[in-house]
Amino acid sequence: MDLWRLINSPDHPDLATAHNNIGVMLQSLRLHDDALRFFRSCLDIRRHLLGNEHILVANAQHSLAKALAITGDFKEAVQVERDAHAFFNSRFGAEDPRTRETAEWLSELTFNAVRSAKLSRAAQEKIRDIASAAANLVPVDRENSSEAKNAKGDLPIDELLKFITGSSSSKPKPKPGRRAKGPKGSRR
Repeated sequence: MDLWRLINSPDHPDLATAHNNIGVMLQSLRLHDDALRFFRSCLDIRRHLLGNEHILVANAQHSLAKALAITGDFKEAVQVERDAHAFFNSRFGAEDPRTRETAEWLSELTFNAVRSAKLSRAAQEKIRDIASAAANLVPVDRENSSEAKNAKGDLPIDELLKFITGSSSSKPKPKPGRRAKGPKGSRR
């Protein structure tokens, strides 16, 4: 990019295209935060050179909205995609493929933004509930409580495993009145 500045001005239209292409390449490498930086730069350059009402600006908005969706920022993605859709719809009509594509993306992004907000609220409520329950806990004197005396936490590991699995420390005893059978059903 330093060479670019030597050859062209920082506001050259091809710089916006280069930034868009770099953003696409970084996305394919799963470097989404870096890609966002280049998609934003592309949009800024195009807005500066062309104004808000230009097809290349709307294309840059659409690319940025998709990149934002990948990072999970659905709220901003909806805002950016809404602008792109409004441009395509007003300029080319509802049946234009670009308008239909942005409408589909806008619908999906809106659904994801609502779902994400609901999940976030539910998680915050759960955290508040847990914090509230933790605040209401009463400390227990573990050394002097009757529960501590019956606890199995101080047992050796072998005894603890026997307790967990329900097996006893000795071999099972035969039922009274019967003798244990030996190999192949013979009596001992």
